[in-house]
Amino acid sequence: MDYWNWIGNNMQKDYFLNGGGDQWFARNANNSEKFKERYDEFLIGSMDKLPFKPLRVLEIGCSAGWWLNAIRGHYDAYCYGIDPSVKAIEYGKMQYPELVLQQGTADNLPFKDDFFDVVVFGFCLYLCDPKDLFKIASEADRVLKSPGALFIIDFDTLIPHYNIYAHHEGIKCYKMDFSKMFYWHPGYNLTYKECVVKNTSNVDARETISVLLKNFERAFIKNPFIASTIC
Repeated sequence: MDYWNWIGNNMQKDYFLNGGGDQWFARNANNSEKFKERYDEFLIGSMDKLPFKPLRVLEIGCSAGWWLNAIRGHYDAYCYGIDPSVKAIEYGKMQYPELVLQQGTADNLPFKDDFFDVVVFGFCLYLCDPKDLFKIASEADRVLKSPGALFIIDFDTLIPHYNIYAHHEGIKCYKMDFSKMFYWHPGYNLTYKECVVKNTSNVDARETISVLLKNFERAFIKNPFIASTIC
């Protein structure tokens, strides 16, 4: 019975679109400097290692755009953000008018194919419905150019599991290695991974930044094993 309840559960997205996202923003708005410091050290530091300069960047789960604004300032890039919180988006538009921000969710991105050279999941996947992860991965791949780069900052655990969300009993926090959503495909190569939360013995609190390079043009090579390559 619990399995079928999980399959039919669509509460996660509805909750964050209808007030839950606004509540998250209200709780965390005063922590914007802490978030920006984390991105300066980890996200921007890892972006500096890319083989290209980020020119058009999307952050999924951008809140008010604190981290996007740091990226825009560092690279002079065109930066776009999407978040379920109306209040976060409204605040971000006032604070950072150079950013393009709008309400939405990761499973339905309102952008053209191959529009971005960098896509960032900004610590949001753990709050998504697991049944939506295939669509979320497909949407991120659709809007990301090849070559391009995908960044994931989130919980990263050896065993997929969930906890009850502290701020609403009916919502769950799902934890796993979210980079696996992409690097099973030869078009994605996991090139960098680092633990963001250090000096903690709590494996449930492990957070990482994962960087995957997308290059579909080099994903498959001509058959090197047999003389005939005709199927």
